[in-house]
Amino acid sequence: MPSIHRFLTTTLLALCAAAGPALAEPADAPIAQQAVQALDEHDYAQALALLRQAADQGNASAARSAGLMLLYGQRLYGAQVASDRALAKHYLGRAAALGCEVSRVTLQQLDRRS
Repeated sequence: MPSIHRFLTTTLLALCAAAGPALAEPADAPIAQQAVQALDEHDYAQALALLRQAADQGNASAARSAGLMLLYGQRLYGAQVASDRALAKHYLGRAAALGCEVSRVTLQQLDRRS
């Protein structure tokens, strides 16, 4: 049975990927697959590093997932992932700029709570 962490992150990856062909990033697929494998192995720090790498290469799905991992940090991923709201907003903003509507809405909600 997959862990809740893998389920959440892979679901988030799929949300942006399903948004349309403009978000399809086949060149980043190996990095995303490595991130999923790291999640399976409960290596959340490595998963985050890989997601950030893919996000920095323009992968909207990875940017969304990295942003949420940073937003929820220790609450979901324990000591391996520190919460960093500013960096989370950076990655969510990157995903939104790349066309991820879910990230745009998440940023709006975060701004309302600030």
